[in-house]
Amino acid sequence: MKISKRRLIKIIREERQRIQEMRGNPPMQNRAPSRDSNWRGFADTLDVGTLDLDEIAYALGFSDFYDMDASITPLRLRDRDPLAFNLAVEDVMGELDEEKIETAVNAPYVGRY
Repeated sequence: MKISKRRLIKIIREERQRIQEMRGNPPMQNRAPSRDSNWRGFADTLDVGTLDLDEIAYALGFSDFYDMDASITPLRLRDRDPLAFNLAVEDVMGELDEEKIETAVNAPYVGRY
């Protein structure tokens, strides 16, 4: 039986959450990135949180959102491969028009770079 990468990531996330709940830890929450994140403006514009950004990061080859956040801004990442970026965002967010993605990519942020 073949399992897609997306399905495997979802299974791992569900198991991690189940284990945390068994240990008494609160489950992971889909909160907005911190104010100093390169991705804060992007997340606010598209109304996504760190778990959604994790899925975008996985689709683009990063280990998680925090790796992507430390590595690159949304604008630079989109400029590197616009098609892959738009597909990853739409895969997580559903059907979005390019103008909405463009607005999110160009949203101001208080990034470190």
